[in-house]
Amino acid sequence: PFRITRASHVVLTVRDLAASRQFYEKVIGLILTAEEDDTLYFRGVEEACHHSLVLRKESNKGSDAACARLGLRVFMDRDLDALKAFFEAQGCPAAWASVPHQGRTLHASDPAGTPLEFCATMPVLPRMITKFSRHAGGSALRLDHYQILTPDVAKACAFYMAAGFRLSEYIAPTGTFDLRGVFLQRKGNPHDI
Repeated sequence: PFRITRASHVVLTVRDLAASRQFYEKVIGLILTAEEDDTLYFRGVEEACHHSLVLRKESNKGSDAACARLGLRVFMDRDLDALKAFFEAQGCPAAWASVPHQGRTLHASDPAGTPLEFCATMPVLPRMITKFSRHAGGSALRLDHYQILTPDVAKACAFYMAAGFRLSEYIAPTGTFDLRGVFLQRKGNPHDI
């Protein structure tokens, strides 16, 4: 009843915002879209959406830098309601959140506690792919997939497949189905969207 379409964005907390900005802007080559308070918004040179990487200064001294959220895009705003019901039916927390530069946003966690964020919309900006004067470092095109570490790969695989992903590859010891790693992708034909 809901359609997750793609990876959207990652939210990371960092200890040194200036050093992180240097790295992502000058080495990786992401485009700085906005700087607000202690938060930086980046996107790849071919991305049109406002951000695909959000860096927030960690406010607690001594805390480690961390992944605060993995963002995924849904096709329509109404998909968020069905997605919230799905998480709740799976016994996973899900709540609405107000997030800058995004439309209606759902915060949820998978069974292993991975912090997720879903939205259908965010502001669209001109792509920088042909603005060569803006390119730096690696000129990263986009962020388009995530790697999630989980204590129970089979359980995580079943959960994400129930959420509409399909298994494309897996890693298991020879002659077994003892899953050690899985590769998932969005289910369905892109022409259906």
